[in-house]
Amino acid sequence: MTEQLKDGPLIWDFRGLLRFFDADSPRGLNRRIYKDTDCGASISIYLKDGRTIHNGNSVWGTLTGAEKLHGFTIQTTVEGSDADVNSELFRIPCTQAEVTHWIADMEAEADRLWDDANGAD
Repeated sequence: MTEQLKDGPLIWDFRGLLRFFDADSPRGLNRRIYKDTDCGASISIYLKDGRTIHNGNSVWGTLTGAEKLHGFTIQTTVEGSDADVNSELFRIPCTQAEVTHWIADMEAEADRLWDDANGAD
């Protein structure tokens, strides 16, 4: 379900999250985020049943998209350094604009950290 508010459309549920990232399935969500960000980001989901599912967990292959989400985080690891750039928890529902702005900020910070770690001018 997508609803338009003054801050733009909302991500209401897992299926809305999949649509926002143009992922065909939960299994493909991390692949979409990795390919669609310059920094190769990943997503972790926080289910209402208390489970947290990070990239690489085999549970991704069993998810349907109907699971109830509490929220999600988006993060990246900066190559050539020990640095990570991690979002706060996006609680469902959240605006698409919040997520889009976070991704832009994450990529800018990852670029800066990469430059610092790798001696780029």
